[in-house]
Amino acid sequence: MLWGGQELNNEDGKGQFTANVLLTFLNKGSTQRKFMRVGIEMSELTELVLDSLEIPRGTRNADRLREGLDTMFSSESSTAQREEAVRDFRGTITAMRQEHTLFSSSDFMERVLRLRKPTPIPRWKILFKQIFEQADLDRCGTLTKEEFTAALESPQTQARLESLGLDLDLVEEMFEVIDVDGSDDVTEAELLLGVELLLELQKESDDIVDVDDLRERLQQHGHRQLQVLQTHTEEEPAAFVTKIRAEEKMPSSPPAEKETEALRRHPHLQAKDSS
Repeated sequence: MLWGGQELNNEDGKGQFTANVLLTFLNKGSTQRKFMRVGIEMSELTELVLDSLEIPRGTRNADRLREGLDTMFSSESSTAQREEAVRDFRGTITAMRQEHTLFSSSDFMERVLRLRKPTPIPRWKILFKQIFEQADLDRCGTLTKEEFTAALESPQTQARLESLGLDLDLVEEMFEVIDVDGSDDVTEAELLLGVELLLELQKESDDIVDVDDLRERLQQHGHRQLQVLQTHTEEEPAAFVTKIRAEEKMPSSPPAEKETEALRRHPHLQAKDSS
């Protein structure tokens, strides 16, 4: 059986699991990292879970369960958001009266194996997701400067950084750069972005990379994102507003309010329009 597939077995050890047992298994950071190591996309895993639990597509229950899994798998979700997603998932399963339905562990893990990709998730991303999880002692979904510094003092973490060719002092200085909103803490997504840009710089440059290089690259990255945002808004304003509403699950609003709502959420566009 693949990796920790035995964790899917119920206490009777008969190779079966319930939806709640599966949820506990999938919610573990260690499980998600193992899937990432072999290139399994979390979005594909979400659909596999719905198939395995025999959830009819196009139903409200399917949408609720999918939303819960997406939140649970997202690196941008806080611990509180993940916990709420787990509660909602369990509640939906209970409402469907399927909390005691049994499914085959071996069948599920065999289907998971088929999701493997020839190009796995980068090793550095898996390592830093693990570093983040271990350093987030209060499970709030962000790291303070103290938590980040303490994590870097670990011999195990230092060995991981060395294996990636990353300088310990530079990684520690990186915190101030990726904390772009000045909140004195960083999310997992911010940490992964900082490391990704840092590794890009080291690959491209023959010189020693410093924190100023990272700050400049981060600003360039933000500018590219802004250009994409402006382009979509100029070319397809209605579609852009629809996308915003879908992503943020906004309630539908009258057509006359579309532009106003888009400008409120993205104020830099207001300045552009008034120039």
